[in-house]
Amino acid sequence: MGKSHPYLRNALLTRWERYNAELDRLERMERAGDLLWVRPDFMPVSSTNLDTVELQQAYKMGHAQALRELPRWREFLYGSSTATTGNVT
Repeated sequence: MGKSHPYLRNALLTRWERYNAELDRLERMERAGDLLWVRPDFMPVSSTNLDTVELQQAYKMGHAQALRELPRWREFLYGSSTATTGNVT
């Protein structure tokens, strides 16, 4: 595959470098206040998990986290943690 597709080979071999560089860029943007990075506090399931009970529990955890962090999101988006744009539950 490498001989007939050198660009693909290079892309696969250097993927980790581009991925890490992008994470670094996003972290710099977050520190500068240009980005609000939303990510789970804890990820209880793998990306290949098909167990609907475990996936539902992970969803509920994410929803609860989102509600906890909503004031921070509002502060970033609207400049006020008490700004409202509709009913969020």
